[in-house]
Amino acid sequence: MSLPESMSRIVIVGTKTHMDEAIEALYSAEAIHLIDQTVDADEGFTLGTPRPYAPKASERLLKVRSMEKELGITGSVKTDVVPEAEIKSKISSDSVELVEAEVNSVIDKRNDLNQRITELNATKKNLELLSDIPIDLELYSGYQSIFSMVGTVTEDPTSALNKVDCELFTSFNKKKGNVVAVFAKVEDKETVQNVLSGCGFSEIPVPKETGSAASAMVKADAELTAASNELENVNEEIKNLLEKHKTFLAASDEELSIMVQKGEIPVRIANSEYTFVVDAWVPANKAESVKAEIESKVAGTY
Repeated sequence: MSLPESMSRIVIVGTKTHMDEAIEALYSAEAIHLIDQTVDADEGFTLGTPRPYAPKASERLLKVRSMEKELGITGSVKTDVVPEAEIKSKISSDSVELVEAEVNSVIDKRNDLNQRITELNATKKNLELLSDIPIDLELYSGYQSIFSMVGTVTEDPTSALNKVDCELFTSFNKKKGNVVAVFAKVEDKETVQNVLSGCGFSEIPVPKETGSAASAMVKADAELTAASNELENVNEEIKNLLEKHKTFLAASDEELSIMVQKGEIPVRIANSEYTFVVDAWVPANKAESVKAEIESKVAGTY
């Protein structure tokens, strides 16, 4: 059975000129649990503002975590240990931004290919529906006095369109669906729309191609194969980037997280014009050692 640990409350007061040193000392003690402050400005205290480095650290942390997500870097991915001084030096020399540019270039390529493949699959599906209609693709549009409506229907509109001066092409297929193409005078457009709407009409976008739907499908298949092959290559690039940058990104995530936490400490403590006050809990058996460590590292704090 585990028992609650006995805690001691400590108050640390110091001059603002030593705030960064105090924050480092608090973290190095590894035993302090801050008490978030609510202060009254009338008493001369307010909550502070993040340290100057905090916004940049927060921005970089978001970039790092975005890259980790895109590359598939999780806590289960094994990485090497990086010395603290080394990772700090790399971060300060804009390595996060340099790696981001490299990663984003490949991720953008992958996203573009995925979108292209989605579009090609949609085009192929539409072409399959149009393949049984004996009309070349360029003939569905480009007229001034007539219009066309092409799509699937749940009911046959043939009899309902008998009274309209139009040309109707149909293909009824249990597997593909029921496809109709209607060509009529512009002045009859509303009538045709109403009839088709009553038959469960759903429009099919006609690809901007020439020739038959069957020949356009061959072209779409070739483009789809090429895009899929290119996507495989890009996914391999992403795997290589994961191996190349996983240690740097994991170490950066850890270091930047600490920097952000440190940078936001002033928002959690009381501040006056010249001083700061930290209210915290420490394990009772470590209170004296924590006090001694802080006093040894931060001149002007007591």
